[in-house]
Amino acid sequence: MIQLTSRQQALLRFLAAMSGYVSVKDIANQFGYSQRTIRYDLDAVGVWLRDQGGALDKRPNAGVRLEAGAALRRRLEDTLAVGELEKVFSPEERMEAIYYRLLLGEGPVKAEDLAEGLGVSTPTVMRDIREMGQWMEDKQLTVASKKGEGYRLAGREQQLRSCLVQALAEGLGSRRALTRYSLTSRAVERLPRKGQSVAALAARYLSRVDMDALSHLLDYARETLYHTMPENDYIRLLLYLAVLCRRAGAGAVIPPDDVPAGPGREGQLAALLTGRLGPRLQIKLGEGETANLARWLISCNVKFPPKTDDKLAEQLSSIVDEMLEVLHSYPSYDMPDFYRDKLKMNLLAHLRLTIKKYQLQIPSPNPLLVQMKVNYPEIFTVVYRMADLFHRRTGIPLDEDEIGFIAIHIAANVEECNRLRSKRALIVCNTGQGAARVLQSRIHNNIPRLEIRGTLSALDAENMDALSDVDFVISTVALPQLEKPVFQVSPIISAAEIDRISRYLGGHLAIPDPRQLAQDQQSRQVVLERLAEKYVPRGERERFLGELAAILPMAGGAAPRQMGEMTEENIMFQCAMILAKVGEAVSGLQEEWGIQVSTGKLLGLVIHILMSIPRWRKGGSNREYASEQYKNDNIEVYDYLVRQLRDVSEEYGIPIPDKEALAFMRYFI
Repeated sequence: MIQLTSRQQALLRFLAAMSGYVSVKDIANQFGYSQRTIRYDLDAVGVWLRDQGGALDKRPNAGVRLEAGAALRRRLEDTLAVGELEKVFSPEERMEAIYYRLLLGEGPVKAEDLAEGLGVSTPTVMRDIREMGQWMEDKQLTVASKKGEGYRLAGREQQLRSCLVQALAEGLGSRRALTRYSLTSRAVERLPRKGQSVAALAARYLSRVDMDALSHLLDYARETLYHTMPENDYIRLLLYLAVLCRRAGAGAVIPPDDVPAGPGREGQLAALLTGRLGPRLQIKLGEGETANLARWLISCNVKFPPKTDDKLAEQLSSIVDEMLEVLHSYPSYDMPDFYRDKLKMNLLAHLRLTIKKYQLQIPSPNPLLVQMKVNYPEIFTVVYRMADLFHRRTGIPLDEDEIGFIAIHIAANVEECNRLRSKRALIVCNTGQGAARVLQSRIHNNIPRLEIRGTLSALDAENMDALSDVDFVISTVALPQLEKPVFQVSPIISAAEIDRISRYLGGHLAIPDPRQLAQDQQSRQVVLERLAEKYVPRGERERFLGELAAILPMAGGAAPRQMGEMTEENIMFQCAMILAKVGEAVSGLQEEWGIQVSTGKLLGLVIHILMSIPRWRKGGSNREYASEQYKNDNIEVYDYLVRQLRDVSEEYGIPIPDKEALAFMRYFI
């Protein structure tokens, strides 16, 4: 939606008062902005005028001139006088508004009425409707018209209803989450119904439906044919029944040949609902309506208690047992019988519904698929094998979405099992009993489910009796290979080390790799860096650690001193924050002075900053020759950059000379 800024409104007011062409240079001088800024503003004004039936005439060597009819000029005079300009929709927003108006409106809508609601001309609306072809094709609908009546949406009745349910959910849920209470008749009556917003259109659409009666009907159906479904799917079903009442009541009934007959108990439930709704609507809801409602029930994940004579359940039971054997062949996912039985019941219920959806070709998108792949990659490795077994036994391939759903069930079960099943560890520490108690306390506070069975010295670490009673060892020193897994950590255990142990307990890390741990942990160096962080001022830490490294080699001392993990993270964090601060300065230069930076120059500036940070830390500065005149010619930009750099110096303890701003300016001016 295009809304002119106060400066652009002032520019429009200026052009409306001029009778001839005005050059961009003269406008820039008049307003006190750069010519580049004025050109950007003129582009926005031109778009706004075009949708109002006017235009900006741009002529080389002459300038720009406002072109508008008498009616538009009078309207501009009235609105500009009080500083109130109408908001203008972009073409995409207009097409979306037209779609919702036709979908949720009462019958055909004329182009003149659409134009009035959007605040544009009738030809503009007609052009938008012509350009909606591809956009509507994605929804499997078309825009039909009849002379003298107006425009309406056309398509298969099932698709129209699906789009209506989606639109109602979006409109009614735009301000707050949908609940059963928010869909009662009283709650719907209280919704604002004026205007052409999606929320107002949705409220008007539902105001003619007795939502309480539909809710009571679903309660009756649940008591008659016991079933359950998720809360969000209950909302979708309630909205579908409201749409069914509106569409079928207006004569738009689904013919019997359009969809196959509803299967099993979903068909029985659908027949019960349509059988009750038919007399209420005073029409006959035939097989087509019942079959389509059965399909909708399946898409709403309705679940029934298993039947004792269900052959599919018997077959699935043996298949799920085999799938769980695949899962439990991985030691990380072995679990007690109670959790195995619970997981089996969940998978049985889910896969029974999966088979029905596959038979009816009902898609089942998984909104958590990407997050699950990122957070549980090991589980996906196992589930792919389980899916192959399911395919071989049933002939039904499981797509990525379904594999993700199975992974969700397994992850939930594993997490619950891990929360209630504690593991035992032994601490090996040679830095004294005080440090050992600190380490034990930090582990207990951060990993409460881990039981620490005691502490040992490195000499006693190979005591077989002590190791027999624990699952793994946490050590602050390098140990020879033991029969139990070993996590080597710093004496004051870091957050990364705690996370690694937690991942091991959660089944996301199979075995700790001693070689990787040796690379990651440089215990003495980590301790010294943490002490420097605590007691040495920020600007002096690097110099202090550098001098310390000269007399006390870290991590063995044979190799040159390498930057510790914490120090490297701090430096990179500071670099990122400095670049972010400079990015804010660049945005400010663009907004205040209209200064633009090309991609090449911006990249050069980033390289310049990264190369300068070590020099700044040592107290050095950039050489600038013959710079005084250059600074005076651009004093406002110079002062602005100096303020930004001083903020960086104060926040991160890095001395940055003021004249460094001159080096930055070379990339802008």
